[in-house]
Amino acid sequence: MTRLSGIPVVPGLPVIGSALDLALRPHAFLSDLPRYGDLSAARLGPTRAFFVSHPDLVHQMLVTDADRYARGRIFEKIKPLLGEGLVMSDGAFHRRQRRMVCPAFRHSRLVAYAGVIQDVAERRVSAWAPGRPLDLVRELQELGFDVASNLLFSDGIDPQVMAVIRRSFPTVLASVMRRTLAPTDLYEKIPTRANRAFATAARELHEAVDTVVARYRERGGDGDDLFSALLAARDKQTGRPMTDRQIHDEVVSVLTAGGETTGTALTWAAHFVSHRPEVAERLSREVDEVLHGKPARHESLADLVYTRRVVTETLRLYPPVWMLTRQAVTDTRLGGHAIPAGSTLFHSSYAIQRDPRFFTRPHDFDPDRWLPERVGPAQRHAYMPFGRGVHGCVGEQVGWMELVIVLSTIARLWRLVPVPGAPVRPVFRTNVLPRRLLVIPEPR
Repeated sequence: MTRLSGIPVVPGLPVIGSALDLALRPHAFLSDLPRYGDLSAARLGPTRAFFVSHPDLVHQMLVTDADRYARGRIFEKIKPLLGEGLVMSDGAFHRRQRRMVCPAFRHSRLVAYAGVIQDVAERRVSAWAPGRPLDLVRELQELGFDVASNLLFSDGIDPQVMAVIRRSFPTVLASVMRRTLAPTDLYEKIPTRANRAFATAARELHEAVDTVVARYRERGGDGDDLFSALLAARDKQTGRPMTDRQIHDEVVSVLTAGGETTGTALTWAAHFVSHRPEVAERLSREVDEVLHGKPARHESLADLVYTRRVVTETLRLYPPVWMLTRQAVTDTRLGGHAIPAGSTLFHSSYAIQRDPRFFTRPHDFDPDRWLPERVGPAQRHAYMPFGRGVHGCVGEQVGWMELVIVLSTIARLWRLVPVPGAPVRPVFRTNVLPRRLLVIPEPR
């Protein structure tokens, strides 16, 4: 094993280094990194990148020394989609924008949001056809987008415009990770079918969002929805509202987080429930005891403790985004090692949350590992599905509410039976999602 200024170097192929391993077998590649050390280096084509494999170093990078790192390569590649929204922005602009957005997620609004989430979940989940195979990947992604659009706009989004938005997201997000892991930036400049599809999908998405924003801005905003909160936001220093561009970018960010990523987490939660009868039985029993056959509301969520543990364990095994990047803006040190300015660093909550150093039987789905008496500091420190520090997800509480409410709605109404002979294979793109998840809903 060779070393770079004391940092172990992962062996790779000539010219491309470890780029192919990371692109084709990311789970195996990332899981193998700790044997080289908490911080390792690997060549990705003509450049060398660093991989951070310990939560202490991730915390140092994201929290303690956050001002020494910019967002990095994956964010550069997703910028054509998210613009300068909270997910993408950095530095002083990010801090100002976060201060303006935070009031949209204060407690009084969360109560109203819970009602919106439950109404959408009730409408969609109760409409499932008993005894007929259902692809939960498609269904729960669409449900996620429905929730996000109704949280943003109390009157909903025109169905034709929403269809464009839904159609565009998978194409754009599938291309982002390919561009991030490509050995050079030349890949995205080649007029391949995938690159043309990316450009078309990004253009259609932004045009659709512009249409929605223009319509709702004309009406003004004085409701409990997120769009009204964005319109009402003011910079505390200047008193100025957000520009049309800022609002546009935040709308896209909410649709990404609320639609694609939350829908993905719901899909994996439904997968574990459908394939583990003992989990399904305990979940249904709790929902019956707490909700008494009625829809969940904000005040009942605290009592759905097992439901929340199921969600917590789902997010441990399948966090919303499996890998992220940072870029050193100056020469710095991480874990006692020198990191040159301009270096790209990768960190993966997916890999860290499956590391046997921090979680016993890390690949087992065990909601009870989150019982208070079983959770120690190491597990809490290693658990970071919503990120950490100044760039942690501002809508994390809404995400938790949505996951618990939708899962409790499913458990109250249905028993999910896996379709025989329909394997569930994860696909790594910006998130980790099965190609299909076929179940047969049976009424309870």
